[in-house]
Amino acid sequence: MIPLGGTLYEYSLGIALVLMLFFAFFFLMAKTPDKRIFGNYLCSRCLMAGALLALSANYPAHLFVSPRFQWQEAAIMMNLTTCFYTNDYQLGEDEAMSLLQAVSQPPTEELTSQTQWSALYNLTEETLRLAILREYGKEYQFKVR
Repeated sequence: MIPLGGTLYEYSLGIALVLMLFFAFFFLMAKTPDKRIFGNYLCSRCLMAGALLALSANYPAHLFVSPRFQWQEAAIMMNLTTCFYTNDYQLGEDEAMSLLQAVSQPPTEELTSQTQWSALYNLTEETLRLAILREYGKEYQFKVR
């Protein structure tokens, strides 16, 4: 039973950290065949262990400091970078506007706390798509010169 008080985010980070460390040390310490034919396999196991250890170094920061919740700007930048990277460093106009919508900030008590506008510039067509106050269904388009 999961104790009350923690979030699902914290529990998933903790479980992922334990699993990454387990498999990293398993790849490094487990018994391996001594035959020459397994050379590439052993090399890939060491590389995978190194990658898991490097990745697991990042997880405690998110588990104990929670930068995603304390520094929202950093979280937005991580989301933008991840999306850009996973789309082979290319985004179409609709994908880019959807991404801006996904990282927009909802309103709070302060009037200027929410996303004021999302702007998408097309340098080839010399156009601007603009959504104001998170109204992405009501976009304005301008020709810019």
